[in-house]
Amino acid sequence: MKIGFLSILIVFVLFVAGCNQSTSSSAANSSNVGNSTPASHNNVVSSNNSSNNSSNNNFNNNNSNTNPVADNNSTPASDNTQHINNPKNPPSASMIFTFRDGLVGEPLMAVFYASEDLKGLVESDFTITGASLKSWEKVTPKLYRVVVLPNSTTKKVIIRVDKNAAVDVDGNSLKDDVEAVASVALAPWAKSIRRYRGIIDANLEYQNSNAKVASIDMIWIRPGSFVMGCSKADDKHCKNNETTHKVTLSDGFWISRSEITQKQWFIAMGTNPSYFNVTSLDEQEKLPVENISYDDALSFTEKVSTTKNLKMTLPTEAQWEYAARATTTTAYYDNYDDIKGDANSESAHFIGWYAGNSSEWTYKKKTQPIPSNSVDLSTKYQNFYKKPSTSFATHYIMQKANSDWRLKDTSGNVAEWCLDWYQDNLATADSVDPKGSSSGTKRVVKGGSWYDGAAMLRSSSREGIAPSDKSNRVGLRVVILPKDI
Repeated sequence: MKIGFLSILIVFVLFVAGCNQSTSSSAANSSNVGNSTPASHNNVVSSNNSSNNSSNNNFNNNNSNTNPVADNNSTPASDNTQHINNPKNPPSASMIFTFRDGLVGEPLMAVFYASEDLKGLVESDFTITGASLKSWEKVTPKLYRVVVLPNSTTKKVIIRVDKNAAVDVDGNSLKDDVEAVASVALAPWAKSIRRYRGIIDANLEYQNSNAKVASIDMIWIRPGSFVMGCSKADDKHCKNNETTHKVTLSDGFWISRSEITQKQWFIAMGTNPSYFNVTSLDEQEKLPVENISYDDALSFTEKVSTTKNLKMTLPTEAQWEYAARATTTTAYYDNYDDIKGDANSESAHFIGWYAGNSSEWTYKKKTQPIPSNSVDLSTKYQNFYKKPSTSFATHYIMQKANSDWRLKDTSGNVAEWCLDWYQDNLATADSVDPKGSSSGTKRVVKGGSWYDGAAMLRSSSREGIAPSDKSNRVGLRVVILPKDI
């Protein structure tokens, strides 16, 4: 009995010891949380981890009171220094005017912006042509503002920074020279001049020997480039004489906001040649002059030029289309080609007087005739539309929608003489300041009229008429140029 008790006691002690060892092993393995290694390997891993932990603790303890030494080959914490002494990374820059055109007496601001911080850029590094410096400001190391006043005799203001004048913090100069150009709307002849919604307009006033006064509203057209001729957005009604090509106009010009009226003509010339003429000056002020030849139109511009000591003339075909389009590439200056018939176009109706609305015909049939200038449309159309009570004629100017450059009546009412000799085919190559053919038998007429179908009102539409011919569907619009052009 005693021997049996002793045996049981020995077994119990061994059991307790085994439990303690198992508990210790479990605690050691608990450090490998999430480790799915089989239990037979856990002791090996635990042993290695224990060794590594010990080594790491010794490293940390040894360096706990020591400042770490930076690696000379390490990447900088900030990229501000990554281009130091690197000539392959010169900064780029741009400069723009807040307005692309300026007025004499009106401050004009240019903003210069660089891709990297600059050092050493000073006021004298900005070369200014055609204006005097009003103020200069370094806003940030990347941003500068320059304010100038245009001179009274210059056509352009140019601000330029030489690439070697601007240097970045790494010592690199600019990639290229930087330049900004603005045209100057010179108008010493103007009674008044203003900037309205980004467009500059001026008022020309003149009088006759009886002190009767007339005035013409003029719009400044800045220099630029455009695609002349029938565009892809207008290909449904393109004609062979409307070939597409790029045109650049290097100088700005003034153009009358609307067509020259009977009053404006009468005050300058002393007569009213219009077929649809009226005697009241108040009415003459509202209706366009027509029934004038090309030579008559030039005589008007020469008379006003002499009276006001300026350079007035007819627009070239390129000037006319550039101004009429006002940056658009669609059939009309405000919309696409939606011509459903010669006298059925909502877009044409919105911007001008033409065969579809000049006598306010109402539709009777869907099929409409194609007008010909050799027939009386008032008779031809009465079989297709209800005959109106109003006459089939010109209408008051300034009644239809204006373009983005605030011009009126470039489409419809009366077609308008241009300076160029007419040629059947426009150029296909790019051109600068084109003036058309040097000779011919006809002059260019643009814009379409009260008599014409909707397709004639398209910006690219063009026709040729003998310079001596007169028509009650043709009038004029004028331009004023800088005297040195």
